[in-house]
Amino acid sequence: MAATDSGEKTKAAAGRMFVYVSNAEDGNIATYRMERETGVLQPGPRVSVAPMVMPMTVSHDRRFLFVAVRSKPFSVVTLSIDSPTGALAPLACSRAPPRP
Repeated sequence: MAATDSGEKTKAAAGRMFVYVSNAEDGNIATYRMERETGVLQPGPRVSVAPMVMPMTVSHDRRFLFVAVRSKPFSVVTLSIDSPTGALAPLACSRAPPRP
């Protein structure tokens, strides 16, 4: 899952690309900054979420990462994406409705 920052907040941050990888069994998300010119990934911190995190999607405005938790209790975790750094911060967790 990749997210770019094309906002005009700061010149240094503009055009940065971040990559997020779910480590399902470890229950965390690895963060990376990708160098646009070379494609080289610079590792960042891992963010603990919950067991069996996958799949993920980024909001259209690239401000949030939504992560499905595929273990009980099934839920969706919302994390904010810091535009200049790509850092993730947990915001909310919503439980999935029970199956009929």
